[in-house]
Amino acid sequence: MRILHLGYTHTQNPWNAGGAAAAARQVYARLSDRHQITVFCGGWRAGPSSEEMGGVEYVFGPRARSYVGSRMGYSWTARHMAAQGRFDLIVDDMSAYSPSFAWRHAGCPTVALIQLDLLRATRKYPLIGAVARRWVLEALGSYSNFVCVSPSLMQDTAPLSQPDRRATFIPNGVSADLLDLAGEEEPYILFLGRLDTYAKGLDVLVSELPGVLSRHPDVRLIVAGSGPDGPALQRRVHATPALAENVEFVGRVSGQAKTDLLRKCLCVVMPSRHEGWPLVAMEAGACGKAVVGSTAPGLSDAVVHGETGILVDTSKPGALPEALARVIADRRLRHSLGEAGRERARAFTWEALAPRYEQFYESVACGAPKEGGCP
Repeated sequence: MRILHLGYTHTQNPWNAGGAAAAARQVYARLSDRHQITVFCGGWRAGPSSEEMGGVEYVFGPRARSYVGSRMGYSWTARHMAAQGRFDLIVDDMSAYSPSFAWRHAGCPTVALIQLDLLRATRKYPLIGAVARRWVLEALGSYSNFVCVSPSLMQDTAPLSQPDRRATFIPNGVSADLLDLAGEEEPYILFLGRLDTYAKGLDVLVSELPGVLSRHPDVRLIVAGSGPDGPALQRRVHATPALAENVEFVGRVSGQAKTDLLRKCLCVVMPSRHEGWPLVAMEAGACGKAVVGSTAPGLSDAVVHGETGILVDTSKPGALPEALARVIADRRLRHSLGEAGRERARAFTWEALAPRYEQFYESVACGAPKEGGCP
């Protein structure tokens, strides 16, 4: 097959380097020896125009000086990419704020890849969110083939799409290399992800963290990641005496640095407002670490409350620090949750999940073959 994957995010995007980009890279690296794959992403100032990695061609939108400009440039160019007619299948990794418009312009079978609650995401910016909501609803009503990364997303999108749609659930996975690493413990809890205050609930974490530190003054919070809200978040922390000495920002991490942070923490904290099937939660489990987070759909699919982590209603004051303090204080509980998380993660390696993507994509492409049959 000749596959075009449309998805704004990229692992090196300075504004948006989320888990969706990492997931796409993992899946396509395992399919590239059998299929010709092009991934189209948003561009940024001083970013590349194209690159090849793992047998996959990455093409980037116009270089832009701003996040808004980057997203607009992506959407404008993506619609033309979709209309080229040289692909056997288009995968639209949907984003509320950078629509591809592939549902209007694709000249071949399409798959909508749903990685997060798109309608909930439109609440972040009320004005542009109203426009984004219209695009999301139009797209969901137009597509007939769906991959959803969590059961919650399967359920939420069903009433908004065609009655005869074809949909499958394929979660995000983990690297098998993490499953057998020896764990350690150092006195810190870890937030790992994009620094998006609204989506990731970082405002809740910063507000509630003093309640944890008052009971465990020797424990730090390490914040690993980058994103549009990073500078404002750091200013807020540094202006709060109760936090300034106990919160460390280490920026974006990858490779061994990321692995070391995961395997040495006491637990991973995820107070998200919305998630799809978060990579970080599965990676934490693979490293034998408990997740303490919110009951947001998607996160509550990936983490089993009371078995692989502790999930609470983070809108209730005191709920998050109480859960964190409990896990920090109870070593036996931490280890029990972590080991259960590791066992659960063994079923979600990329080697197990990539063939499921391939099978579904082939079934869609072959359902409406071009002249000469299925590629």
